[in-house]
Amino acid sequence: QEVKVKTGDRVKAGDPLVIQDTSVLDAQAAQARASIAAASALLAKTRNHLRPTDITVLERGLDNARVALATAQRNLQDAYRSRDTDRQSAEISLRNAETAYQNALNTYNASVSAIDQGTVTAQMTLNNATSALNNAQNYYNQVLNRYNTGQATTTELQQAGLALSTANSAYLAARAAYDAAIGQANLQKTTAAGSLSAANSQLQSARANYDAATNGSDLKINSAQNALSAAQATYNLAEAQYQQSLAPALGADISASSAQVAAAAASLKIVQAQIAKASIKAPVDGIVTA
Repeated sequence: QEVKVKTGDRVKAGDPLVIQDTSVLDAQAAQARASIAAASALLAKTRNHLRPTDITVLERGLDNARVALATAQRNLQDAYRSRDTDRQSAEISLRNAETAYQNALNTYNASVSAIDQGTVTAQMTLNNATSALNNAQNYYNQVLNRYNTGQATTTELQQAGLALSTANSAYLAARAAYDAAIGQANLQKTTAAGSLSAANSQLQSARANYDAATNGSDLKINSAQNALSAAQATYNLAEAQYQQSLAPALGADISASSAQVAAAAASLKIVQAQIAKASIKAPVDGIVTA
């Protein structure tokens, strides 16, 4: 089978989503056409009675039909085994993707918590530096007022100015550290979010692959079952034709040959209908989610 879309694709009603391999059905259709031709020829020869060479041809046709029936039985068994293997592999991949996503989510939450804690620390340092600067500014203003009225010495004014300068430097350093912490936090959050998004994409892809493996395996089994039914019908027809060739031609034989022609034509119509349904199409316009 061929999956024509992936998660996130936009589709319109009628767009193909999954196209099943119709090689088996095509072979069945060819086989049905051959059965029609054989049954038609048999009908004509029954009316004129069969020659020994005709009986030989029917024997070979019966042998071929027997081989085809055995092959169809093996193919069905293989389809069941393949389904189990494909589903198991897809399920393991899905479980691994689910675990990876949960780990990525836990890592993201832990990273965000640690990042937020780092910015809180930087904010507290900035708040303390701001408070210290305000206190130093107030103290300097007080000393300056006292100095202007002769109540403070030049040394006291210089010391207050030095304390104000120190507090301002500490404030500027705290502000720079806070801005850097915020920038680093935003970068780390973006990186963590990207990792989480990648894990989520892998999870969605694994879910889509699991669904495709499940549906695709069912389609393969249905196809193999149809092939087995067709092979059984062909074998039954070949055996009936061979047995009929051993008996004298009667009116009932001619009627039976006519019925075989009709049955072969009906088999062809069934296979053609299966081929027409071998693809899964979008029922409505929308976006593929999984």
